[in-house]
Amino acid sequence: MNTSPSKSAEGEWLALGQIFTDPFWFEQPVGGDPSYTSQGASFGVQVLVAIDAGTQKFLHASPIPKTPSPFTAEEIINFLNAAFDKVGGKPRTGILISSSVWQSSQEMLLDEQSDERGQILQKMEIEIAPMHQKEKDVLVEALRRLELDVAFEDE
Repeated sequence: MNTSPSKSAEGEWLALGQIFTDPFWFEQPVGGDPSYTSQGASFGVQVLVAIDAGTQKFLHASPIPKTPSPFTAEEIINFLNAAFDKVGGKPRTGILISSSVWQSSQEMLLDEQSDERGQILQKMEIEIAPMHQKEKDVLVEALRRLELDVAFEDE
């Protein structure tokens, strides 16, 4: 059985990616981030997207209410649980995590798969650091507890 994320059958692998939108505002219980302090509201631009890797079928998307910054394992797990609930279960084999989810905005500019997304951030004058290795490790462990393989694109 071929378990390569790029050549998987429907339902084998879920691809997780990140896209960026025009800024949206969200309420925070305590505020305090730079946009809240200067604008009176918190602004985000990050949207997570789940796609069937084999068919490229869109499965789920959600704006993430946070000031632009690297993802935490908890944020990704919460999104994936919502995607699993929406589609009626987890993929059979694993999760392919796009470089757009874990790379810095500067690294995205150097990657042909994510350079357009990096350019969007650059035009908005937003810089996002790479996902912390500790968060990646926690994410991998959580997904493995769900009996899912994990692959980080381009790593």
